[in-house]
Amino acid sequence: VIMPTSYIKWNLTGKYKVTANITNGMEISAFAKFNDKFSLKLVAIEMDGISAVMNIENKSMIYSSTIMKSYLTPEYKINKSSTLYFGVGGVWLRSSKLSRRTLKGFWNTFKNDDDSPDFKSTGYLTVGFRYGF
Repeated sequence: VIMPTSYIKWNLTGKYKVTANITNGMEISAFAKFNDKFSLKLVAIEMDGISAVMNIENKSMIYSSTIMKSYLTPEYKINKSSTLYFGVGGVWLRSSKLSRRTLKGFWNTFKNDDDSPDFKSTGYLTVGFRYGF
């Protein structure tokens, strides 16, 4: 199977920064630096996924999972190497599929006619401390 891929990373920098990154997944975000201590990042869309090959009943199958979320992250720089941040937003899509490991099975993953579980939208909250980055 031949899978075409693309690599796009675009940045507009300065006091405001806009990023469109389509490498492993996809992220479109905007960043504003208000002063030396406080900044704000809006991730309009972040999409990522995983896949794994499995052997089920002597058939080669592919498990795949996709997640799509967006969030707002304020950051407070404590000192030169320490940052405190938190994020709030939503997870809009989380799905999983199990398909045959064939070209036809790959195209069938784009159809939504099976019993694969899809999760409902949910809130997203993260809190963190970054040191040395």
